[in-house]
Amino acid sequence: MLASPAENTASSRAAPAAPGELDLFSFACPGGELYEVTEAFAGLLGVTGGEINGRALPDLVAPEDRAACSGELGALSGDVRQAILESRFVQSDGHVIYVQWVARRMAGSDRWRAAGIDAADLVRLLADRRDLRTRLDLAIGQATAAMWDLDLREDRFTWESEAAQILGVSPEAIPTNAAELAEVVHPEDRHVMVGALHRLIEHGSTEVGVRVGQDAEVRYLSMRGRILDPDSDGQTRRAVGLLLDVSTEKAMEEQLLRMSTSDALTGTPNRRAFDQALRGEWRRCTRAREPLTLIMVDIDGFKQFNDTFGHLVGDQALIAVARAMAATLHREGDLLARYGGEEFAIVLPNADTDGALILGQRLVEAVRAITIRQALGWNLSVSVGTASWHPDRELMKSPVLLGRADEALYAAKTAGKDRVIAYETSLAARDTLQAAITDGLTQGEFELHYQPLIALDDGHLVGFEALMRWNRPGHGLLAPHAFIPIAETTTLICDLGRWALQAAARQLAAWSRQGLDGSGSLRVAVNVSARHAAMPQLVTDVQAALAASGIAAVQLEVELTETALQHSAAVRAQLARVRSLGVGVAIDDFGTGYTSIAELAHMPADVLKIDRTFIVSPDPRQSSLIKLIIEAAHAFDLRVVAEGIEEEHTLHTMRDLDCDTAQGYLIAKPMPAEQVPAWITRHSALSATSPQSFPTVGSVGASTDLVGTHPPDSDGSDGHRFRALPSP
Repeated sequence: MLASPAENTASSRAAPAAPGELDLFSFACPGGELYEVTEAFAGLLGVTGGEINGRALPDLVAPEDRAACSGELGALSGDVRQAILESRFVQSDGHVIYVQWVARRMAGSDRWRAAGIDAADLVRLLADRRDLRTRLDLAIGQATAAMWDLDLREDRFTWESEAAQILGVSPEAIPTNAAELAEVVHPEDRHVMVGALHRLIEHGSTEVGVRVGQDAEVRYLSMRGRILDPDSDGQTRRAVGLLLDVSTEKAMEEQLLRMSTSDALTGTPNRRAFDQALRGEWRRCTRAREPLTLIMVDIDGFKQFNDTFGHLVGDQALIAVARAMAATLHREGDLLARYGGEEFAIVLPNADTDGALILGQRLVEAVRAITIRQALGWNLSVSVGTASWHPDRELMKSPVLLGRADEALYAAKTAGKDRVIAYETSLAARDTLQAAITDGLTQGEFELHYQPLIALDDGHLVGFEALMRWNRPGHGLLAPHAFIPIAETTTLICDLGRWALQAAARQLAAWSRQGLDGSGSLRVAVNVSARHAAMPQLVTDVQAALAASGIAAVQLEVELTETALQHSAAVRAQLARVRSLGVGVAIDDFGTGYTSIAELAHMPADVLKIDRTFIVSPDPRQSSLIKLIIEAAHAFDLRVVAEGIEEEHTLHTMRDLDCDTAQGYLIAKPMPAEQVPAWITRHSALSATSPQSFPTVGSVGASTDLVGTHPPDSDGSDGHRFRALPSP
């Protein structure tokens, strides 16, 4: 940049450098060839005088300044005797240095003499730059750094050569002004960079963290800078600073954070992360007026497990349990944490008691399905306690809710383990609910809904599965998860099972009298709990139901889950007695436990019901597994039922695999007893006119109150059976 011309006394050579100036070099115009380069200037650039003597001055400045430099040299003509210039010289290592200097014409010659202004600053800078990079590298360790210089008057950046790599641009695309710099950073951080540059101008310094790149290539940068002291005229001309790539440090910081909030063994969040999540969700739910639920989970008998198999196998069990439970959580915001030892905790935002019980049952079933190779024969199980809170219903602090969940967990332990209990139902309202169940049985508030099963060879009706509902006054029609967990803590579950056996048998007899079962071949299956099945009273209850209804023993089936059979030898013994009466036994949800196919030969059962998760799986390998199960079941004279049939192609696949029977929403939704006769009539009519077809929901013309989309947690047949648990 040229300053105003000034007169200079003529002499045979240029005047010596003025006090405070440093002699640099002489040069010729208009090309700028250098002569008499001083050691000071050569040292400033990191070269020797011999290396640059004879070179053109524009070759030594920053590439983007060369055109301007040539123009300024061309302007040194006529009566101009002296000019003040500012140049950005490139050092031998690629760094750029800002120099303000004065050019004075040498008398009687076309040459000029250059002297640096404020020699003290230049000398200091020369000394500093010799070891600045070494000291900088030592200071920042692994980070990549580049210094920058900003001309505040021209809004022009000068960067060290490393800046292009740090910013992720080519050297030609290096930003030259503030607007271009803002465009280089991540779109979400552009306003942050603009704000940082404003703070630099307004407050004299700035420091900001931004991102560059996209997706997996994102890197983290730190930019720091300050304005230099004002010049002698009081104007601030320059700002200098440092650009750092701190991606490595950022990754280490995030890793440390993960380590401090994650359980080292299971990889789940730890207690610290749980406490943080609980506090955060408590505040959010309070503002949003939304419910919040906590779930506490404890692995049953884990101390004995460790003592039996050792801590290494115990660690494998903890990992497997954590993974199985994590797989049941699908909502954003739900958090599973290892709370300590064999105990886990879950935060469920915007979830009430019903939702917690459904999830709690999924947790119980997911853990039941775990197999630890080094601990074959051991049935892993968990006890689950839940507690819910709504800010509009109760003033409470989060530790109180946590205490309630812990109390519910204790109640689940004392009730027999391997189950879920809610604080609201198990403790605060347990006695009330148990009394209501007892009254409901007396007052006739319970009812059965019936879901048809059809034969896959010709589509004829085989029978029904009876599924319990409670028409509780003031509460509407309740699904089993609302009352079965409480009933299972006492012998009330046996009372409900006894009633269901009698009601289902009576209903089948009534349909027979109406002419709906002329051949007497229809069967009805009734779910019973593990507690009931383990008692000798079960045989008496079955006999009483047969005697009161008059149906044949072969028309009644008792249905239990696969895991219930595995948990108790007493259950197997009682079921064998039931079979001796001629009553059938069905194994429900087969595939969710870990019964080996070889064990089927010793199962006291007549029917195998393949769980819906196998039926609807898109994995082509599942068809091979289902075929293997069907062939093994047939080898042991077991009939096979495919549960959860929802689509036509699944129905045909099961027929092609030689499955015997099917049930599911494609065929019919569970319906009240009074709707069954009309369904049977329509089904029989269609079967008679199209014997090779498969009568389904659409083909029998069922009304909308008979069909519908099943909820996500349903198994496609009903989803609300007795969840058979081990007897205490």
